[in-house]
Order: sequence, then structure tokens, then C-alpha cells
Amino acid sequence: MVKNLLIVCFITIYLFVYSKSSFACTTIMVGRMASTDGSHFVGRTDDSGHFVIPRLQHIPAYYTKERVVYHDNTVNLDITLPSTGLECFAIPTNYTIHENNPSEAALRDFWWESAVNEKRVGISATETINSNDNVQSNDPFVKSGLREGNIPRLVIPYISSAKEGVLRLARLVEEYGMMSAEAVIFIDEKEIWYMEMYTGHRYAAQKLPEDCCACIPNDAMLGFYDKNDKENWIASDDIVEFAKKAGTYQELDGKFHLALSYGTPKRDYSQLRVWAGRRHFTPSVAGKYDVKRQYEIFFKPEKKISILDAFELTRDRHEGTPQATDRPGNNTRPIGIDRSAQAHFIQFRKKSIVPILWASLAAPEFSVYFPVLGLPNKIDKKFTLNSLDYNPNAFAWKLYEIADLATQDRSLYSGMIRDRFSALEKEFVASLDVLEKKYSSQGADAVLVDVTQETEEAVDEVKAKILLEFTKKRIENTASLGKDHVK
Repeated sequence: MVKNLLIVCFITIYLFVYSKSSFACTTIMVGRMASTDGSHFVGRTDDSGHFVIPRLQHIPAYYTKERVVYHDNTVNLDITLPSTGLECFAIPTNYTIHENNPSEAALRDFWWESAVNEKRVGISATETINSNDNVQSNDPFVKSGLREGNIPRLVIPYISSAKEGVLRLARLVEEYGMMSAEAVIFIDEKEIWYMEMYTGHRYAAQKLPEDCCACIPNDAMLGFYDKNDKENWIASDDIVEFAKKAGTYQELDGKFHLALSYGTPKRDYSQLRVWAGRRHFTPSVAGKYDVKRQYEIFFKPEKKISILDAFELTRDRHEGTPQATDRPGNNTRPIGIDRSAQAHFIQFRKKSIVPILWASLAAPEFSVYFPVLGLPNKIDKKFTLNSLDYNPNAFAWKLYEIADLATQDRSLYSGMIRDRFSALEKEFVASLDVLEKKYSSQGADAVLVDVTQETEEAVDEVKAKILLEFTKKRIENTASLGKDHVK
């Protein structure tokens, strides 16, 4: 009875937290010359406004001579797909579509938060952004167009480089239009591209400089556009002229500026997270928080950034600042928010033979990142659950239970959770060479089995520890009930 009551409480708390807010994410990018080990990587927290279950999924390659039609029945969108689709590995959430695919290789789960394909190209989608009313009214969003849920499915199985991803998505935006303002990140062995889509059909993309990093919240952030720099920029042909037509054209220091022309005024909701990235990576110049301060999207860090540093940024709650979320009366927006459904990073190590998809299948503050190498096919059912029903054996639900307890008293539980999970993440990073050797000799499936077993053991250990502490605390809190307090 007590166990069932606890489960009901867990679910009630979780559903309340995940249903009261709108979608939002935070994107992090690090170039190879800005990292500690010469790797480059991108990541994103997926902050959901709905209760969802993230999971791991292998998507087989397909080839067919028959017509393959993508149909998103939610928005009544039909798009004919190429006859050949690449093998992929993704972290989807539980949204489904119907698709006519005679090869039986239907990719039915369309909300792929991140994915990598057999050509070693990765995608993270999307970072929802904002664009101003004037540009929207001059090029309205399309009701039956592309949206954040279907972009990865329409792009990643059909590209062999990050730049190809930008070009394919650009063509789709021009033909079918966007339903909302979104940003998408592409990464391959050589480079990272970040793409913003502002209106129904206008977009711009820039390649991340190798010595820079970025921390991007839910606002347009691309800056000084150079139409003559074809190596580092891809954009709508009329991206400058359109802003002039809409009456939103703005310059900074005498140069056309995309975010100022297409974006919206700065707001605490996003600017706090931009500032958090600066505090972590350029602490000497971050200064005090100022909502009006102009930050450019890409910047050089003061110290080289490790993948572990990036993990910690996804957990930031403005600790040690006047904006800290645990200060009485504060209602600030952190990066590490309870309603993150999942978080991920896609990393390409220097001279690596395989991309690494780091998966956190719950809010990273009380979760653990584990590495997925390559495109494993055999995945334990605990990591493939596609149901919102409570399942005590499902990996995601174990993490939710930990988070539901921990958020009741962060001061009591955070340390015991973070110490164990951070130690495991360090072990994984230190063992990547060993894991790659095993990948070369035994394949992606063998590596995934080892990694998920070790991860689940750590999660079970932490869950048992905090349940014990929770029970002790509950007993202590009721020890004096019914007793007379007489001097």
C-alpha cells in the first residue's frame, strides 16, 4: 500500500511539473580548438511542456523502388522521400506518425530529439527561438509545414555531411515552409553548423569557428551576416533585403545584424541562460547579470572546455549568484530545469572512428550521461519503452523516481546523487579509448550492453540510497506526533 502510494505521488508530481510549461531548450556547442582534447561536440537540453518518455532507438537503412511518402497526420503534411534512407540511431520521444514505406523500414517515431547516421553525421533538433511580428507578418508561418518534431526525420537519413544537412533543410523550408521559428544543429567529423529559421521561408546558418563555443537559449542569436562568405554562411537569398522590406533591418557597429533584425527584444527567460554560459566559460568578463547586454552567439572560452564541463553547464541553476534558483523569492529560469525530458551531446573525438551520442534520459541535474557508440541494434527493452504508463523496471522511470525525491529537498539529496553520477561520467570519459577498441572488435551492440548495464547499476544504487534517506527523514518527521511537550 505504501509503495503504491509513493508511486502515485511520484507520477502526480511529475505530471504536474511537465504539464505546466511550454517547450524550451538550451543548446551548447564547442569547437575542436576550444576543447581540452581536440574533440568537437554539440548538445541540448530538451525542456518539454508535456510528459514524455525518451528512449533509445535503432532505425534500419532502407532501399525501395516504390514511392516512399512521409505523412504527418497531425498537420496534414505529405512529403515524398528519397528511395534510399541511411541507417540511424536516435533518441526519440513518444510521438508517432503513419508512413507508407513498402520496405517495412518505416521510421515511425518522428520526434527525434537527436540522431546520428551511418555517414557519421549528427543532428540535434530543435532549439525553439523567437522572431519579431513584422518579419512574421511579411512571411507568415505555414499551418501544414515543417515543425520541430518532423525535421530530423526528413533530413538525417538522407545526408552525408553537416553542410548537406543545412542545404537539404533549406530546400525543404523553401518548398514547404515552417510552422514556427526554430533552430537546428548539424555536426560531422569536420565541422558544426547552426541554422535559424525565422519565418515561413527565411533562414540563415553559420559554421561554428573551431576556436569558439556557444550557449544558446530560446532566442535568435546569429549575428553579423556576411553574404560574401560562402564558406561559413548559408542563408535565404534575400535575407538582408527582406528585413528592409519588413522594416526591421538593423545594424550594429555599422554592419547588418540578423538577431537584431529578425529576433525579439531581450528577456530574462533567455538572457539568464546566455549569461550562465558566459559565467562558466568566460568568468572574468561575464560580469553581473544584465538583461540588456548584447552577447554575440560565438565566443572564445578562457579555458579549454571538456565534455564533462558541458555536462555540468546543463545542470546550472545559477548557484552562487543573486539569481540562484534556491534563493527565497527567486523565479529565475535556469538551464538545469526540472522539466527537461532528456539531454544529449554528440561528440566527435580527435582521430576517432565513431561518433559518440551521450544520452541523459531525464533532466540532467539528477540523471547521468552515458555514451552510445555507433549505431547499436540490440537495445535492452528497459531503454526502449514507448509508454507513459508507470513501469518500475524501465530505465527512464527509475530516473524520474530519483528526481521526484531529490527535488523535495535538494540540499539533502543532491550531493549523494551527483557524486555517484559524476564519478561514473568521469569513468566513461576515461574509458572511451577502451570502448572504441571494443567497438572495433565486437561492434556497437557489445559496447552498449556494457555501458547500459553499468549505468543501470549506478542508477539502482543511487535510487536505493535516497529511498533509504527519504524513509529515515519521514520517520524522523513523525517521531514526536502525539507526544505531550511539558517542561
